[in-house]
Amino acid sequence: MKIAVITANIGGFDKCNAMPEQDIAFDRYYIDDANCPYPAYKIDNRMKAKIFKMLGHKIWPEYDVYVWIDGNIRVKAGNFISRIVNTMEGGDVVISNHSERSSVYEEANFIYTELKKGHKYLRARYSGDLIMDEVKSYGEGLKGLYWCGCFARLNNEKVNKAFDDWYIDNTLWSYFDQNSFVYEMHKHQLKLNIIEWGDYYKNEHYEFTDHKKMS
Repeated sequence: MKIAVITANIGGFDKCNAMPEQDIAFDRYYIDDANCPYPAYKIDNRMKAKIFKMLGHKIWPEYDVYVWIDGNIRVKAGNFISRIVNTMEGGDVVISNHSERSSVYEEANFIYTELKKGHKYLRARYSGDLIMDEVKSYGEGLKGLYWCGCFARLNNEKVNKAFDDWYIDNTLWSYFDQNSFVYEMHKHQLKLNIIEWGDYYKNEHYEFTDHKKMS
């Protein structure tokens, strides 16, 4: 099995977090401004990073599994990658549940409320009206909400089509990819295997590091 582990830090928003030696073979791709293979000069840094997050099958088509790790995550455990990959058995995607909310509707309402309060971090990234319109377009009854900061997925036609559509959603609607992830995984009927890391903010597998600057 060929595994690609991918992080994109376009614009220098995060530190380059070193990863401890792992107990499984993989190829590491850390994309930054210096080695980014595409100019993509008409899109901003956040959308450039999503190319590598969502479209790994178009850039590195020779891999069986793609593992995405956000730039502000520092891996601590030596079995981090193997644990994700081993959880893939029988599924299309390995991901963890969202730590605080359980549906796209809760998430959209939370973001909309925080934006109305003037939340600085969110206002720099999202439009509340767009998010509410996007979720409304999904219809009712979508279940689940997931943390998209770290996940793994297979490289096959069905999964790749879902991830293509996930990227398109982010170009047509908003940067906020967690809600559109749920919609596309449901639409394409992908099987999600849930991985439990323990406490979201403090556990033995990973830790968060501070962003170097705001995006």
